Amino acid sequence: MARFGLNFGTAFQRLDDIRSDSVFQDATSEVLANETDGNDYHLHQTVIYASLQHLTVAASATSKGYATPITRILVPTKIEEICVYRCHKIV
Repeated sequence: MARFGLNFGTAFQRLDDIRSDSVFQDATSEVLANETDGNDYHLHQTVIYASLQHLTVAASATSKGYATPITRILVPTKIEEICVYRCHKIV
């Protein structure tokens, strides 16, 4: 992402073990959380952003088994609504 001018700090670098399918638009990853994320937020905004980053991995995951260079970056420009609720018990 930095190659395209999106230079985020380490707080936004939350994805780990990123994998994408070579045929279908499918991807998996782990979103890393910090111990202090839940202190002031139901879900920390950087965790939400990491989930959006994960969507871009899945959206560009149809290379049919070939490693293709990324020529553009997908950035959400509008999210009409997003609701985040705290679980009623510890999960």
